Amino acid sequence: MNKRMRELLKDLDLPESAFFQRDPNSAVDSVNRKLNQSPPELALFKAQRLARRVAVVCAAILALALTAFAVSSVDIDLLKLYFLGDSSSMERYVDRPELSLSDGRYRFTVDQALVTQTQAMAVFTVEALTDETREELKNLDLGLAFDFKFADLGDYAGGGSGEASELWHLRTDASRTWTVVTDIDNYELKPMKLVFFPLRGRRTVVVEAKGDVESFEFDLPGQPIDSGHIMLTPTGITLDRWLPAHENSLLENSETFFRMTDGEIKSFNQLFANRNRSSQTLNSTVPVLYRLRAIPREILDLSQIESVIVAGLEYRLREPENCAEAEIPERLLPFPVKVDGDYLEIEDIFEHLGADMERRGKKLAVRYNGVEAVITAGAAEVEINGAAVNLPMPTRLSGDGKMQVCWDFIYSCIEMNISADSFDAPQDEMTFTMYP
Repeated sequence: MNKRMRELLKDLDLPESAFFQRDPNSAVDSVNRKLNQSPPELALFKAQRLARRVAVVCAAILALALTAFAVSSVDIDLLKLYFLGDSSSMERYVDRPELSLSDGRYRFTVDQALVTQTQAMAVFTVEALTDETREELKNLDLGLAFDFKFADLGDYAGGGSGEASELWHLRTDASRTWTVVTDIDNYELKPMKLVFFPLRGRRTVVVEAKGDVESFEFDLPGQPIDSGHIMLTPTGITLDRWLPAHENSLLENSETFFRMTDGEIKSFNQLFANRNRSSQTLNSTVPVLYRLRAIPREILDLSQIESVIVAGLEYRLREPENCAEAEIPERLLPFPVKVDGDYLEIEDIFEHLGADMERRGKKLAVRYNGVEAVITAGAAEVEINGAAVNLPMPTRLSGDGKMQVCWDFIYSCIEMNISADSFDAPQDEMTFTMYP
């Protein structure tokens, strides 16, 4: 479970088990156990997950009449599903249409939605109103039932894509609630529409882009191959770069940084969460145009960001045409990590990162990048920002007495990225690099 969902359940005073049904949870546990048998397999899985998207396919349904009426929204804060920290600065941009469409079989309600230049996200609920549709709803394939696209496209236009997650703790025998986020190029802040295809008749709810969300958009001249491009908003980034053939496309981990107004330089991984990243190659020729999209860990206060640094060149947000070379602190550059089978030397990693650490016997307390963790040797549970989090394998002490944690701690708890340098080497000879 990601940190946003964990904090939400804590706020609601619900156990983590309330978020999952038995079958999905068992599936996740099974996959994690399999992946943790092999660190290289886990590293490859995590890297590939950044590029995977959930395909949403359109279905054509004959149009008939339907009824529309106002309803109350579910008790969920959309922004807190995706962002840590204070989200009040974006509240005024959230649309709460509280509009429900019904054909007597289903009721489709869009509870909340946010439309910016780079992302659209929403929470919506589907209620089954008959015995027949209650059975259908239990096995509803959202990919075939739902679409999220620009409002000026026709009902039968090609479908979009997005990542959808069911809010399991809200599920009942007659209703299911989902949250969905999709990447868009919406520089003109056009409205979006959400479509639920099983409805017979009009099946679309339009959500507005409310207000002029602050953003910075400019080219990145002087890059190694050709000019790149960036769009930065409080809720997301879109970064285009030309890369050589066979180049590691996850260069945001090592070549993209941000200078804050107080002079501190932060890495891409410090500001943007691993969970909500996507990437694609926009050009099949060599070299290739590569596009990265990501959602920040916390809503960005753009007034606190002075510049973006890409491949060693620094571009001031307010004067991007005057770029200059920049030096990156050593602790933010990729570095090798020690791997012991399924475990990592977490104390060595945090020491390199310059984290605030305190070791007392079998307990290690750490503060880094807004995360406060307490790790206890021999326990399969760690404390993250005051919440108990279960790991698939217990922590332990190495032969020289240093704290070791399983791979899942890095990916799920502090959301950093570790990658195998090569998957061609034998497992016992593989080397790994961490990207701060």
